[in-house]
Amino acid sequence: MTERAIAALELSELTIDAVTKEIEREPPERNLRLEVLSNEFYSFHEATQQLLQFVLAEQTKIRAPRTEDYPRPPKRRELSNAGKLAAARMILPADELYRRTKPPAVKDEE
Repeated sequence: MTERAIAALELSELTIDAVTKEIEREPPERNLRLEVLSNEFYSFHEATQQLLQFVLAEQTKIRAPRTEDYPRPPKRRELSNAGKLAAARMILPADELYRRTKPPAVKDEE
């Protein structure tokens, strides 16, 4: 169905810019073709429960291949001192926070 929707756009190249330009044009004949596909898509609701049951039963076998452009979670960095202080302020009572962060006492030199 996706292939048919893309074909209905009659694009010379399949890029985001080309799709955006075509969608902005809004020719009535193209809109009619997409409307037919939209109605067909939304008539699939009868198969939804079967599809869900299949996906749940086969979920260990269903894997999308990772490609180079696959979003990766950011690597965890150590918090800066300011970040550690902000986190501590949310968790520790004020007197405990002061005790942990006060500078060492300066000894008087005689």
